[in-house]
Amino acid sequence: MIKLKQIALTLLLSFAIQGCATGATYYVKTGGNDRLDGLSDGNAWETLNKIAISSFNAGDTIKLNSGDTWAENLTFPSSGTVGNVITLTNYGTGANPVINRLVFTLKHDIAVSNLETNSTGVYEYGCMVLGSYNFTFDNCVFDGNNQRADAFLTQFSGTEWTHDITITNCMVKDVGDIDNGAEGGTGFQIASGSYNVLIEDCDALECEEAGFQVFTNTVYWGTWDSHDVTFRRCYVFLTGHTDISSQAIVIGWKAYNTLVDKCFTVGTRHGMTVDHNITGPNRIQNSIFYNGLECFVAVGCNNLTVVNNTFIAGPNTVKTAWFRTGCVSGNVFKNNISISLQSWWQNLIVDTAGSVDSDYNRYYNTILPTEGYFSQGANTYNTLAGWQTATGLDLNSTCGNPLFRSATDYRLQKNSPCRGVGASLVGIVDDDYDGTPRPLGGVYDIGAYQYYKAKVRGNATLRHSTI
Repeated sequence: MIKLKQIALTLLLSFAIQGCATGATYYVKTGGNDRLDGLSDGNAWETLNKIAISSFNAGDTIKLNSGDTWAENLTFPSSGTVGNVITLTNYGTGANPVINRLVFTLKHDIAVSNLETNSTGVYEYGCMVLGSYNFTFDNCVFDGNNQRADAFLTQFSGTEWTHDITITNCMVKDVGDIDNGAEGGTGFQIASGSYNVLIEDCDALECEEAGFQVFTNTVYWGTWDSHDVTFRRCYVFLTGHTDISSQAIVIGWKAYNTLVDKCFTVGTRHGMTVDHNITGPNRIQNSIFYNGLECFVAVGCNNLTVVNNTFIAGPNTVKTAWFRTGCVSGNVFKNNISISLQSWWQNLIVDTAGSVDSDYNRYYNTILPTEGYFSQGANTYNTLAGWQTATGLDLNSTCGNPLFRSATDYRLQKNSPCRGVGASLVGIVDDDYDGTPRPLGGVYDIGAYQYYKAKVRGNATLRHSTI
């Protein structure tokens, strides 16, 4: 009897160990040989085509040699399972391995890390995730190579949505170049039929059309509406392009439940754009927009919440914050700092009366430091009192210098007039740009930062110094 129990226990342990098996590891490098088994560096495969025509099991890992470059596309052939993904990554030392294009169609449960894609032509998207789900991307670079194509694209395929995608510590760069005939192209494009997408701690550098965008193509409205997308701690730098349509972050056509949180944008054109979100809801919070033309613009939007942001006009900014025609109801603009640099550059424009609930903001016009500059419809107001009387908006807002710590550090000084005077947003905003809890001492500060007397964490310009 004891012996039978020992045999049963041995079999049970054997099955458990097999169930936790990590799978095979395959190696690929330039100078390898596709006729070998690929199961060691010495027997490494040579081409991406060998990967594409092979079949992999859940738990398998495919490693590309660091420092190597392949002038090939890779259409990935297999899927993992829940809790047992297939991994595509690098090995060895040196720069991330580089390939032309990476495509996943109707795949799932895959982890990608430490790779770089390099677009080679018009509409040659660097990475495409189509009708796929349960993906992670980490520490990857998607180089647009100044071509007219999105560097990273998610979208439905056939009848399948793309969903549950997490992208961390990645970069898109050099997408499009209108000055040399390559108009258009977005860095991270979260397109029709995408949901539950998190993009966190990622950068977009020099993208012609937009750095980050979520939208639904008008053809697919009501069927493939993109939703539940979060951009958190993302950085956008777009000063190199002169295209009038260049935008840092876009919540586009019919997308909803989008959150923009703790982002930082720098550029010569548009900062934050919300375009034709007829129903919403969407939210922008704890972010800093330092941009030209318009720091923030909303067109045809409802149920948009814009709270605890800092909008700073660049040298060519005409409008700091603008709710344009087509915005009707449910829009909120509170606890924001809006700074403009010329007497005729508006701190806030509301085209349609009743379309926005604006209050508890701090406005600062460097030419009219105690007054601000506003407009509604065809009427303009160069005093806050005149604006309040005419519109009934901003009754608890103030004008004047917000008193930042420095010209490039947008945290509040101890004696800042923005401290403790914001609207209560409990249940909406629970921390600030730095991650400091809100409210502190039961009060909300105005702007992207909650004043915190302890030693600050990091620098207000995040991982970059561009202002």
